[in-house]
Amino acid sequence: MAIETLNVKMQGDATSYQRMLSQAQAATQQAAASIQRAGLQVESMQQRLIRAGVSLQTAGRNIQSAGRSMAIGITAPIVALGGASVRVFARFDQAMTETFAKMGRVSPEVREQMEGVAKSLSMSGEVAFAPSELAKGYEELASAGLNAERAMAALPITAKFAQAGAFSLGVAVKQLTGALASYGITTQTTDPVKFAREMEHFSDVIVGVANETTTGVEQVARAMSADAAVAAKQYGASVEELGAILGVFALQNKDAEEAGNLTGRAFRLLTGAFASKKKLWLEMGMDITDGAGNFIKFADAIAVLEKGIGGLSPEAKVVALKKLGMATLSQKAILPLIGQSGELKRQEALYRKTGVTIDMAAIQMESFANRMKVTRNHLLVIAEEMGKSLAPVLIFISGKIRELTRWWIVLGPEVKRAGAVIATVAAIIGPALIVLGTVMLTGGRALSGIVVVVGVAGGALLTLAKVVLLVLNPVKLFSAALAGLLVAVKFLAL
Repeated sequence: MAIETLNVKMQGDATSYQRMLSQAQAATQQAAASIQRAGLQVESMQQRLIRAGVSLQTAGRNIQSAGRSMAIGITAPIVALGGASVRVFARFDQAMTETFAKMGRVSPEVREQMEGVAKSLSMSGEVAFAPSELAKGYEELASAGLNAERAMAALPITAKFAQAGAFSLGVAVKQLTGALASYGITTQTTDPVKFAREMEHFSDVIVGVANETTTGVEQVARAMSADAAVAAKQYGASVEELGAILGVFALQNKDAEEAGNLTGRAFRLLTGAFASKKKLWLEMGMDITDGAGNFIKFADAIAVLEKGIGGLSPEAKVVALKKLGMATLSQKAILPLIGQSGELKRQEALYRKTGVTIDMAAIQMESFANRMKVTRNHLLVIAEEMGKSLAPVLIFISGKIRELTRWWIVLGPEVKRAGAVIATVAAIIGPALIVLGTVMLTGGRALSGIVVVVGVAGGALLTLAKVVLLVLNPVKLFSAALAGLLVAVKFLAL
């Protein structure tokens, strides 16, 4: 009876415990499934966070790139080009304004025409001077007394003369106008077209002397602008004759002011001696005048002198020249020319050639440096035109700035402070965009760090789910073992 009672109790307890274990197993499986779903959700969240982080970083980089591209690719070049154009226009406009300060006011149409001549000449390839340099040439011509019409006619030949001699326009203008004035060719009394032709004529002779001798264009021009041209005009010599005398002196290493002064003294010494000792000259068979009382060509006069004293010894020549009215100390101006009449005639004929200046300038322009300057001039003209277009806008803005300045001065302190705050806010908008892009980029990187943490957590949850599922195996084994034990006990009780 006791054994039967024990059997009943143990059987009841085993059934209850087995039911409890089954319930525990089901609950554990549900928990493991929930944990596994949570892990999968975390993995999904990790992927979304990764994509969000990448998008945020991309957006940050795009904003930064857009800001830099706008600043570097568009804003900076436009500002630089605009600033350069305004500076080029300012230099050209300043030179033209200084020209009219000396020349006097001209109509807008004449000014436009003068500017067009300078720009066209700078781009022609005939000279390497920039537009602003040619505008400065106008100023030099105005200083020499040329009006607008004469200056436009004279600028091209003056620029070519300067190009041929490789010196500045200022020097070219002074030398040419000085030589012309010495010959009585003035800007006030000469037709503009004729004046330009005379400038070209003088320029051709000067460049021709430089080509024929070892001296330079500037040195010949300086010699001609000294006493030489005045004395030649008084004698009645042509420009070609003057050039020949300067050329002969140049062959003897005498140039610039020295040659000019010697030439002037030679003219005066010859004419003065003949006038003071005319009877003696005629007695010696030497007449340097024509039937009308004018002096013959200088080379012919030297030839006459050579014929009269050519056979004498050097010492006897000095004595003879002194008797003819030429003081001993002054003879150094005439002695180098005696025996050179043939060379004087040869060079005089040579200097009648025209177009010499243009040819020499063209040779100078063949150099690489000058060709690049012509290209530069084209760009400068474009820049000047752009600057000219911007100038009215800048003038308008500057006027508004002056008005704003006057308005600001009379404002109260509180309004000025408020204005300062507004200006500060406006000033930081641009930098703020770059900062925003940087912050977004940094945020994206931080989000990527969070993604890593979340990924670790998701992995841990999945691991936990697996562990829980593994734990279920011992429970099943224990339940089976207990059930087997109960069956065994029941069997023994029978």
